[in-house]
Amino acid sequence: NRRSPAIRQAIQECVVRPSNFILPVFVHDGEQNIPIDSMPGVNRLGWKNGLLDQVAEARSYGVNSVVIFPKTPDNLKTRTGEEAFNPDGLAQRTISLLKDKFPDLEV
Repeated sequence: NRRSPAIRQAIQECVVRPSNFILPVFVHDGEQNIPIDSMPGVNRLGWKNGLLDQVAEARSYGVNSVVIFPKTPDNLKTRTGEEAFNPDGLAQRTISLLKDKFPDLEV
């Protein structure tokens, strides 16, 4: 039943496209990208430079969604996660930067 391309296409179960992917981005407050030792080939991106380059490259392939993993400095960490509500926190600044540069990006 799956001999012809038309039949295979008609009954295929799923198609994965770049638009189906979500790019995880690991950011920190510095300027330079820093390798993450426990994740070979992955960097913690400088929130103004490396981040924009990485997202622009992903968008060139059709990936238009990102999830942000900010590196909160140890001195700002609390048991209740108060930094998450800081309007000037790294996550909030990163989202603003991305939405200013790429208004149609899904964050």
